[in-house]
Amino acid sequence: MITGSIKLLNITGSSGDAFGKANKNPYTTNYDSTFISPIGEIPRNMTSEEPRLTGEFSGSTIAVTKSGELNRTNLFKSQQQPTILFNVRAFNQANIIPLACDITLEVTSLGEYLIFTPIGIDNGAGSIGITYEDISDKGETNKERELTYPFEGGDPKPQSIQAAAIIQWGEFIGWFPDANDTHDPKSEDALLILTPEMVYKEKHAWYARFKKSPPNSGGKILTLQVCNANGEKNDNFVIIINGVEIGLLDLSHGEPEGGLFIASNNNELTTDDVSSGFVCPMELITVTHFDPIHLTKGRNRIEMINAQDNGNGNLGVFEIAYYDINPDGSNILINKEPVASLTFDPLNGGDEVLYFDLD
Repeated sequence: MITGSIKLLNITGSSGDAFGKANKNPYTTNYDSTFISPIGEIPRNMTSEEPRLTGEFSGSTIAVTKSGELNRTNLFKSQQQPTILFNVRAFNQANIIPLACDITLEVTSLGEYLIFTPIGIDNGAGSIGITYEDISDKGETNKERELTYPFEGGDPKPQSIQAAAIIQWGEFIGWFPDANDTHDPKSEDALLILTPEMVYKEKHAWYARFKKSPPNSGGKILTLQVCNANGEKNDNFVIIINGVEIGLLDLSHGEPEGGLFIASNNNELTTDDVSSGFVCPMELITVTHFDPIHLTKGRNRIEMINAQDNGNGNLGVFEIAYYDINPDGSNILINKEPVASLTFDPLNGGDEVLYFDLD
């Protein structure tokens, strides 16, 4: 039997003639380098054109991290440690090897932590609440600013952690691991539950984002009104809507008096005894106007901050209502459309917070 074969080509790995053809060798990637070790400088010279394949050319640097976090997914990495003793040997980058010295340090753990922060257009639009699964005192559980969740220094990895986004006004968008992200929430549920795996593998900072947008009023005018129908003296209050002061509610005279707060920049708007829909005469009602931009779709918050204790207790109702503007040009509000009735009864000299929703 006679057989035969034909040689076609030989293939070997190479740099693809990127540095010149074989034997001509016009470019070299060899270089001399050193690095500092605890015993001084150690040479690390490239002599066999290794950089042609490894890509580690002279002057190369490797970006290890851009965020400064080296061990985000390291399950063994932890801020919490028991009190320990350890030795540190110091040396410097001098050509002459310095004398070594031992330094003994005692370290006390400050504990693990998570940070939850409410963010939005308005400061105070939302707050954060934390649920602890144990009974130990870990500090504040509700806050309108950054809230830290600490772990006990000697504890094992925590159980599931629950953080709640609490709307003060506006709407809740979602939980984000990045303060600058507005479009891709990790969760749209107001209750964020972090398992131990999430705590140790993901970021330690979480952001609850809130938004404020105009309500759909349909061209109607929203009002906030108090009518002290029983004529009993009450305290005086500064009225704040969604973090903005809009006026004073004076109930100090012991008359069927009150206040009408109109969400309009038209300071001529008012109503009359026929159209108001409440029993207090308009001549005893103080009319105040405020910019409707301070209202929001979703939750709205009324703060009644005590301005004067009149010593007779407090009991009344804040009525929220829409009105139409009379088309006859008289600037009279007509056709009352109730939205909510909110009872307030703070103690003498006390404050009150009320909430209502708008579509």
